[in-house]
Amino acid sequence: MPYELFGHVSYSLQAISYLVRDILLLRIVAICASIAEISYDFLIADHPLWVGILWNGCFIIINAGQILYALVERGQLKFQPDEMELYETVFHRFSLLEYKKLLRIGEWQNLPPQVVISQEGEDIDSVILIYNGLVSVQKAGKEVAQLKDGNIIGEMSFLQGGAATATTKTLAPTRVLKWKKTELRALLDRNPTMGLAMQSVFNAELIYKLVKKDYERRLERQR
Repeated sequence: MPYELFGHVSYSLQAISYLVRDILLLRIVAICASIAEISYDFLIADHPLWVGILWNGCFIIINAGQILYALVERGQLKFQPDEMELYETVFHRFSLLEYKKLLRIGEWQNLPPQVVISQEGEDIDSVILIYNGLVSVQKAGKEVAQLKDGNIIGEMSFLQGGAATATTKTLAPTRVLKWKKTELRALLDRNPTMGLAMQSVFNAELIYKLVKKDYERRLERQR
């Protein structure tokens, strides 16, 4: 029936929302899904399905309020283009205010080629995010991987303690954002929601590196 189209639209939009990374766009898609669901609940039965209508109405109000708050917050907080790009690609799980706090304790650096960032077996006092560039990862003097834009150096040492597990060296001009581990840990301890958001960033990085390592091992076996 034509009425069922509203149901398909609603569930399709919900599925799309799971793929959206930008939180503002996600909330807009969620509102559209709720509107389609309300239309479906009005039309599909002999009488309106008020439970679904009322709850979806609540979801619309909540998401609309959060969108308004995000727009006001975004208007008050000023970011450079590279900072905003980094937020949208890596730190979108943070609120803009939390992200601003994270930037305040960070330090941008432009590194020339052949700069050693970490030395295998030695302490590393920072967590380093590669904004743009190329970094070689070496173990026992042999290159085992290369890191590019968005990859992180020092997250394992930050999470588990101990020395650097590999030597990392820039292969090209590389722009990085660095945080002192002591300052980053203190900030995350004071802000538990930021701690959870940063944990998700680290988890995504670790999963990426594990998948990449597994893929490279498979290629090596095929040669």
